[in-house]
Amino acid sequence: MLGVQKTVLLSCLRVVHRSHRASSFAFDWAVRMRDMHFEEVRIAALLRDMAEILMWCFAPVEMVKIKEMLDQNKSMRSGAAQEEVFGFRLKALQIQLVKEWKLPALLLSLMDSETNKNPRVLNVVLADRLARHSSHGWDDAGLPDDYRDIAALLNVKVEDAMEIVGAQPSA
Repeated sequence: MLGVQKTVLLSCLRVVHRSHRASSFAFDWAVRMRDMHFEEVRIAALLRDMAEILMWCFAPVEMVKIKEMLDQNKSMRSGAAQEEVFGFRLKALQIQLVKEWKLPALLLSLMDSETNKNPRVLNVVLADRLARHSSHGWDDAGLPDDYRDIAALLNVKVEDAMEIVGAQPSA
């Protein structure tokens, strides 16, 4: 039982850390883009994984099962594993929680990657993606696409985007 508790605690703390990193990226980029409401963007990035954090706290057995499924099958998407275990994706829970708790509608729109044409939304989405991919190391296969998209968002060269995010060259 202690091993499971340790896994749950470490996994939850990883999500919290990843959320904090995403909020730092989003804040930096919002300031660079001269967004007058940069704090809203930072908070949206920070809260983007709120449902996952809550599920690690209140449904740890199921979250461990999802983690094991993803560890065993690297090509499996987390949303598919969530649907298989819970019958829904955590994104749907997240949206419902924002509505139920009557959080600002702006927060919902900044968390909704379906409307990612808006630069503020795109900022939050890309910050989350970069935090997820870089948490696996700076040689993650998803990072080149992230750098390209971040460069487009910030209107800079890819090399400059890599420098801005502090990308570490592969050894």
